[in-house]
Amino acid sequence: MMRRGPSVRRAGKPTPQDDVIAEEFAGHGLRATRQRLEVLRLLRSAENHPSVAELHRKLARTQPRVSRKTVYEILDSFVRVGFASVVTEGGEPYRYEAKTDPHYHARCRACDRIFDLPADGGSRLRGSQWLPEGFKIETVAVTFRGLCGRCRDKI
Repeated sequence: MMRRGPSVRRAGKPTPQDDVIAEEFAGHGLRATRQRLEVLRLLRSAENHPSVAELHRKLARTQPRVSRKTVYEILDSFVRVGFASVVTEGGEPYRYEAKTDPHYHARCRACDRIFDLPADGGSRLRGSQWLPEGFKIETVAVTFRGLCGRCRDKI
């Protein structure tokens, strides 16, 4: 029997979530390949903000033939359609997250961990009153830098 709708290509046993994710992909013009499914799973389950290298290393455990270039392309498509966002600071490797709702970051300068912080929608950003007339803010990136509790206690 031929299946209609988004196709799910995945080695091994599909999860019930695969069809839901396949529908999400189809709604954005993306095919649900096994690589895309797994990268999204890894990203959504990450407790940190992984780099391409970290995601590639994890993905290669189950899909050893996948290239780092493929992971870059998948992440670029995820950012383009809103499944992921990029967390980066000048000159550092891009780090990714599946959390795309408004939030801030706190970054430890010793261990390099990035923590998510809720963005208070009611607060006014300092300096926003100086924006040119008619300027429409599309995104805001705020990162607090310092030492996390674990590193602060070691220093």
